[in-house]
Amino acid sequence: MSRPPELKTSAELSRLGSFAPHFHELTIDDAWRAEVQALGRHGRLRTFAQRLARLYLSDFDANALTGMYQMLLLPEHAFRSLLAGRTGGRLLDVGAGSGDVTAKLAPCFDQLEATEVSRGMAKKLTKRGVRCHAVDLTEAPLPDQSFDAVSLLNVLDRCERPRRLLRHCLQALRPGGTFLVALALPYRPFYFDGPTTPEPRERLECDPGPSGAWEDAARRFVERDLLPLDLTLERFSRAPYLSAGDSKSSLYELDDVVAVLTKR
Repeated sequence: MSRPPELKTSAELSRLGSFAPHFHELTIDDAWRAEVQALGRHGRLRTFAQRLARLYLSDFDANALTGMYQMLLLPEHAFRSLLAGRTGGRLLDVGAGSGDVTAKLAPCFDQLEATEVSRGMAKKLTKRGVRCHAVDLTEAPLPDQSFDAVSLLNVLDRCERPRRLLRHCLQALRPGGTFLVALALPYRPFYFDGPTTPEPRERLECDPGPSGAWEDAARRFVERDLLPLDLTLERFSRAPYLSAGDSKSSLYELDDVVAVLTKR
């Protein structure tokens, strides 16, 4: 990517309908830009090693093995701005990966636990001092109502059964607890089965329609996929989801919706 990242955070409020009052526009400040610049990029040798590992492993396991593609969603101060005081207590971060995003969110809470299906990523989390449940939450739910907050950040488009995963996440959340969820838009789902990428068995209903607009996709995600699960929308934002680059691109960027909801 020769051009600089777009870092989109604004939205066309008229497209958000009744959800417009809940939209919270984040500000890309100097501290945030510094974290973007710190992502860096990997050279040809490590990129080649990752591509070779992908012949035998899932993308997640290949990244864990080669130390590739550090991720950035929000810096800590942006998470705090979006959460607006809904902090503290016990947090479960589902599908935490290597813990790059988790590390920015963790200071907002008193205790942190995580789940991760990739063995390589789970080992990285443990090395970072995170108590990690190496389980697939779609198949092995955790005890009911055991967490004050649950985060599910950029996982729904990379799992086999996103609807089932949503239900099991909310089972682990206490009534009145905070649910923080992020999804890259437009929605282009697949999941990793070793080195292959099959279509998921379930799909979300956040197609933006003919417009292709981020706002339409975000509104439908909240309206069709989240609110029917006995959730109340508090705030949501638009945020860049960034990955460190490689020999082909200086940086990779996706366009996320990040929503804060309360379990009724």
